[in-house]
Amino acid sequence: MNTRKNIVTGLLALLGFGLVHILAPTPAEAIPAFARANKVPCTTCHVQFPKLNEFGMAFKQNGYRMQGQMGTPVWLRDNLPLAALTRLTVESTETSIPLETPPGNKTAITDAKRRGLEFFSAGHLAPRISYFFDYAFTTDTIDVFAPGGGSLGTTTVSQAGPGGTFLVFSDLVPNNLVNLRVGDMSNEFLYLSQPRRTTQHAYLAPVSVGHVGVELNGHKGLGEHSGLRYAAGYGNNGEANAEGILGGGYAWGTWDIAGQTLGARYSTGRAGDAATGLTDQYSMLDLNTNLRLGQSWLVLAWFSQDNVDGVTGATQKNLLGELVYPVTSQLLFTGRYETKESETLAGATPGTDTATVIGLSYYIMPNINLTTEFVAMNYGEGHPNSALGNPGKDTIFAFGFQVGL
Repeated sequence: MNTRKNIVTGLLALLGFGLVHILAPTPAEAIPAFARANKVPCTTCHVQFPKLNEFGMAFKQNGYRMQGQMGTPVWLRDNLPLAALTRLTVESTETSIPLETPPGNKTAITDAKRRGLEFFSAGHLAPRISYFFDYAFTTDTIDVFAPGGGSLGTTTVSQAGPGGTFLVFSDLVPNNLVNLRVGDMSNEFLYLSQPRRTTQHAYLAPVSVGHVGVELNGHKGLGEHSGLRYAAGYGNNGEANAEGILGGGYAWGTWDIAGQTLGARYSTGRAGDAATGLTDQYSMLDLNTNLRLGQSWLVLAWFSQDNVDGVTGATQKNLLGELVYPVTSQLLFTGRYETKESETLAGATPGTDTATVIGLSYYIMPNINLTTEFVAMNYGEGHPNSALGNPGKDTIFAFGFQVGL
């Protein structure tokens, strides 16, 4: 597979589609249900859908209310605050695995069609009580080919489940100083989020961590472009928690000054297999900064984990740098570089994985975008795709689209 040729072809196709749209008559702007309910465009809350801007972060933490406004119960509104998000991605992957015998590399080509459908709703039950509900379904159909081109079969993977359901009780202390969330939610920074990333390829770092329980959060503004934001939660914390084991907690805080943000978070909890009793207390500490450089956003972050997934002695450290730059009002560039350093005392070889992600998204409308993406993954010694001290490598080229309704 000629990866460079595919990249050039994809970029030209995206550019050509954009030119056709620019030259064609502009249709009436369609905006998702959340924006329509408040009679504002999507870009009021988003840098570009789905990444939040400062206003969107405040709107979310205010219990989906404009500053100073009370919530209107959903049954009294003119429209139902129900939204849907669908995406489709076609990927081409080249995998290189060092072997002990010639030819020294094993290459497989995978064409993957990833389809996703997500329904969510957010609204108000009372002036200071709001809700959020999310349910997602995804299907990945993967055709695997041998180096000579012969098919090795087709694999279909389906996943379904709630992506979060919670209630928000706002203004326990007035002016958004103390709010309460109860339910299934994400422990994450509002500006650094797995579901609100601007690339198809997920983060290597534990950016978003699941949490079932309660959370207190709030915001104290110190000026037009500065303030303090915080959250603290208790319950069952983490994606790999032992079922039914409570005792997980977290706290994070951010300090905004002159449009720049510094953040820190600490999480801990029990993880592992509750049935076998093989669980251990894990912990995570991360530090980050979210810089506003003109119209661009630059995020730099560091993560450190102990006893990852409840495995005693397993450690992991991540570094993350991501630049999101609106080239035009319709064309968004995302560049990201990550490292993941893993080690365990159970005998596995430590190793460092790296990921380079370059993506372009063209927004036909604020809620409809085409994407093209290039990903280079390099695996360290401890990864199954590496051998003889030589790193394995994945080169991924993807096209897709995303529609929010």
